[in-house]
Amino acid sequence: MKLVICLIALAGCAADGATAGPVGSAYQITRLQVSASPCPRFAEADIDHKIAIQSEAEVIVDGEPALSVEVLGVDATQDTGDDPNIIFTVRESWSSEEGLVAPPVAYRLWAHDETIAGMAATSFPFDTPTSGTDCSYGWLVSGVRL
Repeated sequence: MKLVICLIALAGCAADGATAGPVGSAYQITRLQVSASPCPRFAEADIDHKIAIQSEAEVIVDGEPALSVEVLGVDATQDTGDDPNIIFTVRESWSSEEGLVAPPVAYRLWAHDETIAGMAATSFPFDTPTSGTDCSYGWLVSGVRL
């Protein structure tokens, strides 16, 4: 009987302290632009996003499925040298006075407890009737679990 009580207590403690990583969680993230090439102004480059981690193979960003998804089922912390536990690319829709573009934004994120942090980047050609350029952006990403 003592063994059964100990096993039940141990299981309860493990469940309270255990984290299954980011799977099944949603996060509100903010991107802080840290680099950009000379390019037209795209307002969408600086908006917040909602990320839902459905499974180790499925991430939804603002209602749209991400591509090239890799999710680890454990927590990870960037400052301790862990590998990112959420990696994906998503096609966004941006507009400027000079035209529309659908840049592929690649994310490398570390989710732990109630926070998420990492980086995102994109690079794409952007042609206008009068010129063409290669645009690139880099962001630091931070956010909280919803």
